This record gives sequence, structure tokens and C-alpha cells, in this order.
Amino acid sequence: MVTSQVKEQIEKLLDTAIEEAKEEIDKLLLEAEKDALKNLEKAYIEAKKRALEGLEKAKRKAEVEAKKLISSADIKAKHLLLKVKGEILNQILKSTLDKFRDTIGEEKYEKFIEKLFTYAMTSIGSKELNVDVSKHDVNLIRKIIDKKSKEYGVTITLAKDLESKGGFIVYTPDGRSRIDFTLESIIESLKDNIKMKVSKAIFGE
Repeated sequence: MVTSQVKEQIEKLLDTAIEEAKEEIDKLLLEAEKDALKNLEKAYIEAKKRALEGLEKAKRKAEVEAKKLISSADIKAKHLLLKVKGEILNQILKSTLDKFRDTIGEEKYEKFIEKLFTYAMTSIGSKELNVDVSKHDVNLIRKIIDKKSKEYGVTITLAKDLESKGGFIVYTPDGRSRIDFTLESIIESLKDNIKMKVSKAIFGE
């Protein structure tokens, strides 16, 4: 469950991350285009050379090989551009994740985490729960556990720390029910929307 408020904050973060990444993105794309053109030019020169060699039979064979070379160069160029796009997306996702907490502010962040915790706890519906929590949110989760365990009559055990930017994972002791509300998981759940926004903003797709 990602609220509209959180989505709005993530949208703002994406806009900021895209702007900050513009210069590096332009550089990456320029390099990618140069490499792609070099590959195509090299393939064309080689193809032309082969096409001019030999008699008619050799020429026909050379033309077939030329088409293969150009096709191969085109595929390599497309792969290179896809790789660059992937690197840009990962860069923007990381920037969004790193700045999420600071952007919404500590007070809103705490309310956001408490709402997610309540949702996870009530959705699972067990009287016994374990919680793995980001090392950045241990104190906050302790306060929430104290409050919610009394409010809902649930035994909640703080199990272990997570190497996460923020958030938590709630699960039953037998592991059958589990809800992941780490910031990484939340951003990942919105990845398709983020990818569309980035593609439209940067590549005009």
C-alpha cells in the first residue's frame, strides 16, 4: 500500500533526480551515439570493401556477409543504448531512494512509517509478529511497537536489523505471512511508473 501522498513525494524526487542527472545523461548518450556510429561506420566500410572484391559469385557472398555485419553493428548499437538507459534509470532510482526521507521531512516520515506498520500488522492479522527493521529506523519502530502492541493486543518481537535505507519487514513467526515495507521495496513496486516517467522526460518515449 503506497499512499497518494507518498507517490506525490516520489514524483517530486524523480523530477529533481532527472534534472540533476541531465548533464551526465547527455554525456552518456553522446558517448553511446558516438560508439554506435563508429560501429556502423566500421561495418559499412568493411562491407563495402568486401562487396567490391572478387567476381560475381564472390560479390554475392560478400553482400550476404555485409548485411550480417551491418545487422550485427546495429544490434550492438541498440544494446549499448539499452545499457545506457538502464544505467540512467538505476541512477535516478538510487537518487530517489537516498533523498526520500529528507525530502518528506522527519515528522511526515514517522507518520508514514506508522501508517504502513498498522496496515501490515492488521493485514496479516496474527497475534504474534516478528519485525526486521532498517538500522536507521530502530528507535522509531520500537516506539511504534510499544504503541501498537498495546492498542491491538499483539505480541510484536523486534527480530533483526536490516541493511536498508529505511522501513521494515513484518512477518509471522512461521514465515508464512510476510509484508515488506522497506523503502527499497516501495520504490521497486513503483519502478514501472518511474521507468515510464524517466523515459518520457529524457528520451521522449
